[in-house]
Amino acid sequence: MSGGGPHGDVGDDEDAPDSTADADSGITPDPFLQAIARIPERAPPPPEARVPRPGDAIGRFVVREEIGRGGMGVVYAALDPTLGREVALKVLLGAGEERRHRFLREARAAAALRHPGIVGIYEVGEDAGRAFIAMERVHGTSLRARLEALDGALPSDEARRVARELARALAKAHERGLVHRDLKPENVMLGDDGRVVLLDFGLVKIAEPEAPRAPSAMTTAKGAILGTPGYMSPEQAKGQPVDARSDVFSFGILLYEVLTGQRPFTGRSPIELSLAVERDEPAKPSSLDARVDRQLEEIVLRCLRKAKAERYADAGEILAALEAVEETDATPPRRRARGGAARRGSRILTVSTLLLTGAALASVVVLVLFARAPVELEGRAPQPPTAPTSIPATDLPVPASKSAEAIAAYRAGLRAFRAGEPWSHSFERALELDPGLAAAHLQVAATGMVQHLDNAREHLREVRAHRDTLSPRDQALADALEPLLLRQPADWAETNRRLRGAIDRFPGDAQLWFFYAAARANYDDFAAGAAALEHALELDPGFSQALASLAHIEAYRGRFAEARRAVDRCLEATPGASRCLSTLTWLRAREGDCEGMAATARQMIASGGTPLVGYLVLAEALASRGQPVATVREALRQAERGLDALPKASTSPIRWRTFARQDIRADVLAGDFDAALAKARSLEAQVAHSPYQMDHGDAARTIAELLLETGRAAEAGKVAMDFLDRRDAWEPAPESEDVAMAYDATPSLLRAARSAGALGKAEVAERRDAWLAAWSARATPVAKSYLWLHGWAGTTLGPDDAKEALAARASFGPLPPYRPETMIDAAAGMTFLLGGELDEATRWLEGATRTCSALSFPLEQTRAHLWLGRAREAARDRAGACAAYRRVIDRWGRAKPRSVTAEEARSRAVKLGCDH
Repeated sequence: MSGGGPHGDVGDDEDAPDSTADADSGITPDPFLQAIARIPERAPPPPEARVPRPGDAIGRFVVREEIGRGGMGVVYAALDPTLGREVALKVLLGAGEERRHRFLREARAAAALRHPGIVGIYEVGEDAGRAFIAMERVHGTSLRARLEALDGALPSDEARRVARELARALAKAHERGLVHRDLKPENVMLGDDGRVVLLDFGLVKIAEPEAPRAPSAMTTAKGAILGTPGYMSPEQAKGQPVDARSDVFSFGILLYEVLTGQRPFTGRSPIELSLAVERDEPAKPSSLDARVDRQLEEIVLRCLRKAKAERYADAGEILAALEAVEETDATPPRRRARGGAARRGSRILTVSTLLLTGAALASVVVLVLFARAPVELEGRAPQPPTAPTSIPATDLPVPASKSAEAIAAYRAGLRAFRAGEPWSHSFERALELDPGLAAAHLQVAATGMVQHLDNAREHLREVRAHRDTLSPRDQALADALEPLLLRQPADWAETNRRLRGAIDRFPGDAQLWFFYAAARANYDDFAAGAAALEHALELDPGFSQALASLAHIEAYRGRFAEARRAVDRCLEATPGASRCLSTLTWLRAREGDCEGMAATARQMIASGGTPLVGYLVLAEALASRGQPVATVREALRQAERGLDALPKASTSPIRWRTFARQDIRADVLAGDFDAALAKARSLEAQVAHSPYQMDHGDAARTIAELLLETGRAAEAGKVAMDFLDRRDAWEPAPESEDVAMAYDATPSLLRAARSAGALGKAEVAERRDAWLAAWSARATPVAKSYLWLHGWAGTTLGPDDAKEALAARASFGPLPPYRPETMIDAAAGMTFLLGGELDEATRWLEGATRTCSALSFPLEQTRAHLWLGRAREAARDRAGACAAYRRVIDRWGRAKPRSVTAEEARSRAVKLGCDH
């Protein structure tokens, strides 16, 4: 049953009558009568204090019988006649207004939790002034009853299972910012269905800073302290603010009791108990029972540390530690995971797979597998046995589910993955049908390894909550994803090590080889990544996804002919595969073949697989070919219609992160800067409450650049400084690769601030150096080759800056041959030109103006045409310079309200005597 035992809560004191209040003056000087006169009259109990009886209705629920009672209220077995189901109904009796409102607010927060290890909350409400919570009624035995029946500790295997499942449920609450505050054996049910269920969120608290309240003389009886004496943390017993670490302490007490049959702290009264918790160090569990596992003992004792900072940060860390104990017991030493428990991240990834911008917009569904400069990892790369059993990407273990449709969607996801199609949407559909399908959560989370996906972290947390339902192979993959998705910044090196161990165990698994290739390529070694993909193809010759990824790796190596051959192989294996086609579009975009890019986009649309992506690519190609903006907007409208085919959970961020931004860029392309600025400010308002640095930086960069382009430098400087002075309060992207560096708006806004006079040269240099130091520390090895481009070229403003940048270039090594999702080539070209390196300037600027990315980078590319004209002027190429200036004037010559770039282009064209 739910909430079956007495709670033992200590209630709030704010509603207690004040026994010292003065009465009206007495009618007699008799001292005894005066004392009686000062006794407050006892008011009749309020209507809501009346105890419900069987047959009473509270809301739509009909009370049957009382099944539990505590300081926070009474729990009844009740019937929901509408749905015909039994519920546990907790009713708050005799509470003041403030307490009732708090009870309802916190209960509604707990109701948002959905987890098999947390009692389900069906409804929170009020009826005739009585606050109530209708909950799932869990049939089984409370952990307290189980301990009493054994008169001691739980058997070792049962203790581990209970601890692990309880930690998993509590971790879910902590992830949502909720603190239980009343962990004890009475609030843990061992269900008849095998579940371990955490009950009674009646004391749940939304974690937030609070001002400490000094305990009153009545604290332990009717004070501000909420919880059960004997299971409270030291800070909770003192009435101080609590967070997840308070629950960690209570968890330690509960686990201590489960392992030893005794509580770590004892006292004859609540006051003595509180003093013992604050003062005494518990005996080691092994001193009470020699059978207690030493690693479990270490977990318990860390939970019970007096200082909050010395405990686990939350239940997620406890769960990782418990699972590490399980793995150590079950796994041979050579297979154990290297490193400690995975640290937990604080936000989801920031860019959806359908939200990519820049030169690689054509590769909207492209997997970001791109490798990094060689760094020796410990040990050797995994060597497959002579003849491993091949496991194609479609032959992974099929999970159990009550929904046949969910399993069908899961299988469709595996087929899409192998065939080079976007695969996460099929798994998301499976989860709409069966939210607890851990294997589907895992596949979506794995997408975060090779694509920018908003919710990869959340899916991996769901995997952790249902880990026991995964196959050993899927558990190994989940373990490998943790350092990448749940750490800040992402730890590619540890993910590499864990994937290597997974492949040692499952050497014929083509999908694991694919992910291992992604990890090696993103972190340290292009060649190793390419070799791993070739091996995946040996195991599964029809693995088109691997061929498309191979093309990306070859591009990052600067081997563009080999990249095209990989695409050809991909299309031979799976004609019409969307990922192969999207890879072809970005190869053509880089070459400046916008006609070919448009033709490939139309082929993607005709194939029917990804019309949303196909139309986005088509819009980019049309814009780059100089088609009217109305034509470009129509392609974008057709793309947005493709959202209807996606799971609804995926569409909201796509609408504002992709289509809102592309709408702004279309205005910029048309020279309608007033409209673009108005929409950019609207986007800024949308992201005002976002905790992510990238969201704020993107909006600030767009607004500042538009203000500079229209000659409003002072306003641009204010926008830039507003971001620069607040950027460290927001979370940076967890990724450590070149694309994440390109999305960091700091260099652009430093240059904008200096252009506006808001920062001087020395101030910009100081902030630039700090930015370079931070990125040097976190960037994956090969991403370091992008540091000069973004840190130095990206902040260059004049000839002196350029000379300093060029002098610093040698310390950064060769510049990377492939630069997706950025128009940093334009800044590099300008730097070379201002620094006097004319040939290099022309090469970089011609590359920037040639690529088919006019829609994604309208400001940067149009300015690149201006600088290219200046470079050609310097080379005495009058015709080439005039052609470059003509592109600027054609695009922005009638800009509203004005275009600084077009005005300079026109002035130079006049001086050259260019034909108009």
